[in-house]
Amino acid sequence: MNHPIRYATALLVLSLSLASAAPPIAGSVALDWAFRFASAITSDDRDRSKAQQVVVLDLAEIGQLESAARRADSIVGWHRGAAYADIAALYAASGDEARARALIAKAESAQREAEGWHGPRIATHVAQAHAMLGEPASAAAIADSVAAADPRQYSGRAAATRATAHAARGEFDQAMALLDGLGGDDDLEIAWARVTGYVAVARQPRVTAKQRRTALDAALTAAATVPGWKQAEALESLADEFRRDGALARARELLRRAEALVLPITDTLSIRPALLSNLARKWAGVGDVDHARLLLAEAEAAVPSAMTIERPPILANIASSWVAVGATTEASRVYGMAFDAAETLVNARPRALAVVEICRSMGKARLDPEAATRQRLESLLAGLRDPW
Repeated sequence: MNHPIRYATALLVLSLSLASAAPPIAGSVALDWAFRFASAITSDDRDRSKAQQVVVLDLAEIGQLESAARRADSIVGWHRGAAYADIAALYAASGDEARARALIAKAESAQREAEGWHGPRIATHVAQAHAMLGEPASAAAIADSVAAADPRQYSGRAAATRATAHAARGEFDQAMALLDGLGGDDDLEIAWARVTGYVAVARQPRVTAKQRRTALDAALTAAATVPGWKQAEALESLADEFRRDGALARARELLRRAEALVLPITDTLSIRPALLSNLARKWAGVGDVDHARLLLAEAEAAVPSAMTIERPPILANIASSWVAVGATTEASRVYGMAFDAAETLVNARPRALAVVEICRSMGKARLDPEAATRQRLESLLAGLRDPW
């Protein structure tokens, strides 16, 4: 006869063993490499901490929240506080209020230690975390305080944060009124804040289907006030929202409008291949794969016009769009080109930052490096030395 305690212990050991043997979330290995390269930048504290912050947020966004929070502990400088707050916002969105509050406390501690404009910058992230918890009073107090010090840069963001907090509580009319009140201001920061604010309102769980459509229509109206290629980005973001709702015809309409803004951009502007690549990814999302392929070919043709230092992340972006199209062979080829371009960079700092961006791209595309690529990464990491 089996002893019940021994039997339970054996089951526990077995379950822990199985859990430890579970494969990591796809993309997390690539992001681990990205963090290693970010952390290897010893010549520039700002570049290192900024690169670590964005990788940490990538980890959180693919579902590795605790891994992201642990890695945030090693960031030196104000980017650590921003990272804590951003992860807290994602925990709040997932429904884990206790973990969100614990990370907000760590972000606030980092904010108190920060100097100059770094403190207000962290505060904007903290305010958004409070907003995701559905706490308009706390979000407003922080966001409005920051906006009072620099109205042009932060007033739009403050209104968007407060609107998100109201929408999270189901207070849709109050949320919309805050954003509507920003109308008539042609400043880019304000216009962009209105678009992102309306979209954030539309995404809140307590918003009804009818309210969601009202918020998205308002975002579309606000997008018309965003100048230049930034308007194309706004339209693509809105196309994603309509696609999620099953409104494919509306999504395609917005993508055509975005494309009309992107195609005339000259190849001499390095932003063009990235914009074409992003647009291709969106077209693939609505099922127009052939059109996406044409745009990717055009994006790749524009790469040689970019500065040498800009090519690795541009190529990685194009490769990730080939993943979205479902063309894994093309994706592998272009990721190889991205690594080739990174290896040509003479100084170690830009080379490390280039590899960070390539690995981030792979991670967000839910790809992890194969054996040959891992060997290449090991060689690149070992080669990070003077000149920086």
